[in-house]
Amino acid sequence: MHNEKSIREVVNETKADLKQFLDTRFRLLKSEVEEKIRSFKYSIPLLIGGAFFILTGWMTLTFSLIALVHAWFVPSAYAWAVGAFIITTLYLLVGGLLGWMGYREFKSATLVPKRTLTVLQEDKLWIDQERRAA
Repeated sequence: MHNEKSIREVVNETKADLKQFLDTRFRLLKSEVEEKIRSFKYSIPLLIGGAFFILTGWMTLTFSLIALVHAWFVPSAYAWAVGAFIITTLYLLVGGLLGWMGYREFKSATLVPKRTLTVLQEDKLWIDQERRAA
């Protein structure tokens, strides 16, 4: 009655278990990194949109100030200067909102694969417990 496994069988089982272990951890890491990249793909266009509207607001503000100064020296209606200030305010609000949303999204997304690190730390604890028990 020879019920014990040969060394070759034990080594092959250990290799298969290690391969499965590493494959699982790699898939977890890959999944988490892809999730982080999707988050960055969302926040970067928002930051660019915010920067665009803030720059547009700055240019409109510059035009408004020029128009206001012009209106002080030339007797004319202020309607177009007020309109330019309203547009400037609108652009700055939209740009600020987009920039804030993009920054918040960018700040919340880190490149550190937290779930993978947690699983690996749990694996380390499990391996330490198994080693102590053996």
